[in-house]
Amino acid sequence: MANKKYSRKTSEERLAEIKELSMLAVEQMEKYQNSPKELLEYAEFMSRFYNYSLNNQQLIQNQFDGAIAVASYKDWKEKGYSVTKGEKGIKILTYTPVTLFKDKEGNEKSITEATEEEKELIKNKILTSRKIPCFKVGHVFDVSQTNARLEDLPKIFPNRQYDFKIEGENNIEYLKKGIKAVSCELNIDIRDMKESRFGFSELGAAKGAFIQSINSSEKEIVLNSRNTETQNIATAIHELAHARLHNNSLDNAANSKPTKEFQAELTSFIVCKHYGMDTSEKAIPYISQWTKNGIKLEEKQKAMEEVHRTCKEFISTIDNIIQKEQERDQNMEKTKTIDMTEKKLSIYQLKPGENNRDRRWISYDQLLRQGENPEIENYKNIGNYHLYCSESNHSQILEEIYTTFNIDKPSDFNGHSLSVSDIIVIEDNGKVTASYVDDIGFVNCPEFKKQHQEIVKNLKQDKDKGKEIDNPDKTEAKKKAQMMYKNRMFER
Repeated sequence: MANKKYSRKTSEERLAEIKELSMLAVEQMEKYQNSPKELLEYAEFMSRFYNYSLNNQQLIQNQFDGAIAVASYKDWKEKGYSVTKGEKGIKILTYTPVTLFKDKEGNEKSITEATEEEKELIKNKILTSRKIPCFKVGHVFDVSQTNARLEDLPKIFPNRQYDFKIEGENNIEYLKKGIKAVSCELNIDIRDMKESRFGFSELGAAKGAFIQSINSSEKEIVLNSRNTETQNIATAIHELAHARLHNNSLDNAANSKPTKEFQAELTSFIVCKHYGMDTSEKAIPYISQWTKNGIKLEEKQKAMEEVHRTCKEFISTIDNIIQKEQERDQNMEKTKTIDMTEKKLSIYQLKPGENNRDRRWISYDQLLRQGENPEIENYKNIGNYHLYCSESNHSQILEEIYTTFNIDKPSDFNGHSLSVSDIIVIEDNGKVTASYVDDIGFVNCPEFKKQHQEIVKNLKQDKDKGKEIDNPDKTEAKKKAQMMYKNRMFER
């Protein structure tokens, strides 16, 4: 996708667009109805599936809410599909009657215990037999748990996954970062369902969920692991709208379920459309079905105004992130024209706890007066980065690092702002320096440098031997975070 400059609209232009899109969606919602052809296609598709008993239907819904088209592993295979690896079966009760017979002594036994002679006597009705009802646990899988493609499902299939296309110049990664910023403003985490803090590890057919405690002190948004990337974007915005508009602490939390779903899906539709992603094929049927083409919608004007305000807030936040990301990308492009060298950077901070109480936040001279030197065993490696820099003055580099890790820290930096008693280790073309952050300036720490080099050497030896290296100080080793500061770039 092209990484061209995103044209940010004015506040007035955004509001006009939001109102226009919302009116368009409402108009389509009120007129929406399934065509006879689509209904027939859906009926024909569902006729291929076994109609389970009411008891089993309840069991299925309790385990996989919203499941519609389910079949056994064997049946899916016969239909030409396979169950996705790692999917958990939905338990049902299968009717498997047991045959009993009476032997010559009159003892009743299971047919599985019969000898060949007894089986022959049973067949010839010399020995009596009877069947008793019995059930055992079987397993079925919903269509969403298989490799069935979007085009294999009816257009109006309720559990259909969507792979929306993004038009124009907008970068999907920008949009994802913007959504994260919105979630941060609302103080709510977005997680995959398998990582839910509340234990919602299976959402069934639902694409996502906004979960909150009664007093809203705890909340999260969970997304279905089976979603496509663009489905996740649309669903995240839908659930963020719930979080913004239907928090238990707000007056409008008492809105009816149809009104809440109308507001959340309309917000998602408008915001996605603003960034070139048309979700109308899902959004219009969704809000039409929930509101019965608008009949069940309460206080329509009030609901629309709340949607408009929410869309404006979300778009403003996402626009700010997109603008910053584009500026950062442009700065990174500029740095490619500068003759820069790569340096390795490690940040050390004192470990928490009483043991380091007298070492924390004190100057280098105070530490020496206590009869101590900085020892690496008292420190934790907070982060390792690659520093791309054209600056050659070591003192200036340290000052820039100090400023950066106070004002514009990398997103995955888990330590506190760089402060007195922290240590910065820089490796430049084989030369290593360790610098103590003092109350004024920095102090060279040659012994700490040696300790750092020894740890790096041992880790390298373990890696060369093929050992599993447990390095808790290096968080999210595979995750990258990039940051520009003037003509420097830090990369995790």
